[in-house]
Amino acid sequence: MNAYLAQRSVVIALAALWAALAGAATVHGALFDDYAVYDQRQLWLPDVSDAGHLQAASVMDTLADGRLLVVTTRDSNTIKQDASDALPQLFLQSAAGSKQFDWVADLPLADPPLGDVPWIDYAGAFLSVSPSGHRVAVGNNLGTVGVFSTRELRPEGSPPAVTWFDLYDDAADYVDEFDAAWIGDRLLAVSHLPWANGSPDDARISILDTRSSPDDVVFDAVIDGLFASAGVAVDTAGAIYTAEGYRVDGYLATGTVKRFSATQWQDARNEGTPLDFRYRGSLVPPSGQAYSSAGSLLLDAAGHLLIGGGLLGSGTDQTEGFAVVRPVSGTARRFDPADPSHEQENFYSLTYNDVTGDIFAVEPFGASSNVPVDNRLVHVISPHATLPDGVVGRFVFYNDSWFDQPADGHDDSIQQAVDYGAIAPDKTALLPGGQATSENVTSYVHGINGVVIDVMDLAHPESIGLNDFHFATGNDDNPNGWAAGPAPEQVVVRPDAGVFGADRILLVWGADAVRDAWLQVTVRDTFDTGLTAPDVFYFGNAVGDTGNADTNALVTAADVIGVRDHPRGASNRTWLDDPFDFNRDRLVNAADALVARNGVTSPFSALRMIDLPAAAPPTTTAVPEPTTAALLLVAVVLTALLQHRTARNNGSCS
Repeated sequence: MNAYLAQRSVVIALAALWAALAGAATVHGALFDDYAVYDQRQLWLPDVSDAGHLQAASVMDTLADGRLLVVTTRDSNTIKQDASDALPQLFLQSAAGSKQFDWVADLPLADPPLGDVPWIDYAGAFLSVSPSGHRVAVGNNLGTVGVFSTRELRPEGSPPAVTWFDLYDDAADYVDEFDAAWIGDRLLAVSHLPWANGSPDDARISILDTRSSPDDVVFDAVIDGLFASAGVAVDTAGAIYTAEGYRVDGYLATGTVKRFSATQWQDARNEGTPLDFRYRGSLVPPSGQAYSSAGSLLLDAAGHLLIGGGLLGSGTDQTEGFAVVRPVSGTARRFDPADPSHEQENFYSLTYNDVTGDIFAVEPFGASSNVPVDNRLVHVISPHATLPDGVVGRFVFYNDSWFDQPADGHDDSIQQAVDYGAIAPDKTALLPGGQATSENVTSYVHGINGVVIDVMDLAHPESIGLNDFHFATGNDDNPNGWAAGPAPEQVVVRPDAGVFGADRILLVWGADAVRDAWLQVTVRDTFDTGLTAPDVFYFGNAVGDTGNADTNALVTAADVIGVRDHPRGASNRTWLDDPFDFNRDRLVNAADALVARNGVTSPFSALRMIDLPAAAPPTTTAVPEPTTAALLLVAVVLTALLQHRTARNNGSCS
């Protein structure tokens, strides 16, 4: 490829539950007062290389719960030699901030393949999750964009159903898409470069309607006049940001960023006349300062424009890999999150995590000089100066449901990873001092049979067992009087797989072990857990309750009617948080109605919305002040002992 196409981007922005922060961290560089680099929080992307093939660059983005979704594959030599070995692979981060990634499935390619080759050079040009978190777009660098749903993604699952769009037109024999950003859940702004007769045309931004038919693709250019593609971002007002990826003809410097309002690009789309980047749009920041190649553009929650890229073809030291810009003021900072002493042309691709507020920076192509850089290494740039201690995650999951079953032919040897797919996204633990609501109560037909606990830095994870926990069950406001609860059948620990990279503990019970009752879980402050105090939390279960009232968990005819009014079948399967799917089989049908009908309760038999007392402060035993008589007795005893010792030393004691 030509020099200006060497700047291929990996758009990464991928992930729930970011707890209050405490602890200490080693800062490796500053970026405004908002961000800093934390070496101990580095992530490593999944390794799909083997003895004969290197790792290709990965693309990733953040799911609605803060987990990273990653697509990666082997390098282009592998693909050119054997296309069957080129299937890109999907991975899911086990939790937001976790250092573990679990394989989901191969990403199916278009059949028949679109374009010249299905997937070459890199794992892809981009991966972008829509604002709702329900849709994903992925590009293959060759004029093909695939769109699929996040709904069925789970460890050891089935490949998603992908709709592939061919971006070629009659005038182009090759389309090199570079980056993309969603505009709502339907439109996708794509940065791309068409080729005709072996020569590149102007790079441009076009709008792909992802609801259009693959046989009649709606793909309208709205910005052109770019020499080389760069990143693209969309703000909450619908404005498009893009940049000049590489330019030497004097119009605008490489890395010049501009903003095009929603009205501007929409008018251009309606009129069929793209806006010329050289003369239209507003410079960002106002000074028009250029930032590397601007190969990666993102906006964080505070409105900062995150600009990634590198200095292309300069041969000079690249010590400032990316920038953060305040577009309004034009204030900017640049820095290299890896090592300011590196004499290399770092090309940084960025991701912003909307849930955690973190920025992820990766060098997808490694170092271009003599300093090796692993393209699996992800630097974490965070506004959180410290990490929490103790228990940082408390979840309930639906064991033995559809959501924790591996797809046919998939590996079930790491069962705990499969179980992550069944964690209830809409349920939270009730803590001491809290008033129960429907968010603390499950309706699963098998009761409470799976709990996940994330603990930062377990003292002895290999030794965690039943002795490190206490369980109780009951249904009133006095947990101290509850009966002892059933012990789980399995206690499994997976290091670094929890939120913030905490150690993850899975507790698994048999079906109906805790049904229509509250479960109290206490993580004890033992030698193995290393906690300084016990951690106590609660989950409730009311089989057949649709959560239609936050003040009670009564199962009544209203719940039965609710099921009947919200049917789901094989053609429109439901999801994990559907309140009417009591058996969690992704269907809402007569079986669920029967569960509700058989589970009808009265105010006397229903699960209570308990109101818990606050956690008792640590107790200490007061030491009584010694009385005068006691002090005299001690003096007499000590005097007698001293006289006895003196007599022995003088030989007068036989």
